[in-house]
Amino acid sequence: MAVRNFWASYKISSLITSVHRYRLFAGNPSQSQHRDARFSNKELRGTVFRRAKWIFGSVLTFLLRFWQQKLKTLLRLEGKAEEVVEEVENVAEEIEKVATTTEKISAEVANKIPFNGKLKDAALCIEHVSSVTAKDAQQVLDLIHKVDELKHDLKDLETFVEPVIDKIKINEDEEK
Repeated sequence: MAVRNFWASYKISSLITSVHRYRLFAGNPSQSQHRDARFSNKELRGTVFRRAKWIFGSVLTFLLRFWQQKLKTLLRLEGKAEEVVEEVENVAEEIEKVATTTEKISAEVANKIPFNGKLKDAALCIEHVSSVTAKDAQQVLDLIHKVDELKHDLKDLETFVEPVIDKIKINEDEEK
């Protein structure tokens, strides 16, 4: 326990020292009498950037531990969402078929009824409702297909970007 506290206090003190040196070197050129002569601006920037990378990496490592647990949950949720999307797509296709068939039948019934009455009005109303329902079902199917295309585009983008990220990681490893 004492070793952890020692490293924590060492890290904090080195961070404070770095911030103090950065403030000294980043100040106005007229304040040159306050600058530490041992460090140049270039050396200080390199030190600050290295420490910033170190801090960012530490924070990222800490957050990734917690995010990894959430990632498993998200992957399970993604699998369930895909199943739901497939079911919705199947239902929308069936609704579209039923609505189209109902529209045709109600149009034929409305044409065969000889006089304008409540029965003919009901048949025309059913025809209109089934027409709107078929259009809505088609819109749902179009939306599902567009989302699926977007998902494939994102996967393509990921496969395109992965080599670039790997090259950046290799270059960072070589710099160290």
